[in-house]
Amino acid sequence: MKKIVGIVGNFKLPSSTYRVVAEITQQISQKLNMEFVIYNLSDLGASFPMAQSANELNFEAKHIIEEIINSDILVVGVPTYNASFPGMFKHLFDLISPETLANKPVVLSATGGSERHSLMIDYQLRPLFNYFKTWVTNTSIYVTSNDCIHTQPTAVLQERIQQTIDELEHLIAMKD
Repeated sequence: MKKIVGIVGNFKLPSSTYRVVAEITQQISQKLNMEFVIYNLSDLGASFPMAQSANELNFEAKHIIEEIINSDILVVGVPTYNASFPGMFKHLFDLISPETLANKPVVLSATGGSERHSLMIDYQLRPLFNYFKTWVTNTSIYVTSNDCIHTQPTAVLQERIQQTIDELEHLIAMKD
């Protein structure tokens, strides 16, 4: 069965970023009948922060990188810090060879305290995945606390997620 891998670019649990990735991933899974798994940076373990290559990682971290590489779809979510994504999130992708992610469909999402950081996805996150030659959906999902009511997505956020899933289906059809 095809697999979706969600990557949450922070160590904190629970987090709004994790909830956003989980919501997106679950909706894609239901629509496309795929299994999924979600990883937080803390799942990479103690070897991750100091590793200068994937060979220096422990078994768990190597397994997660293999899951990312072998996934059929990536759903990426990061918190916004100082108008960018966390450095440890970038470190994870520094340990992955760019050619291993070429042509992989990717959904980008981010969370932040206000809408003023919403362009971070297009100016910081999207270029990273363009470098890896992935197929990123045109629609990205930026979420503030205003987009969730008692942890349930608002109608506007739901529409955005659905638009992203529609684009993802088109990318997958092109790939197959």
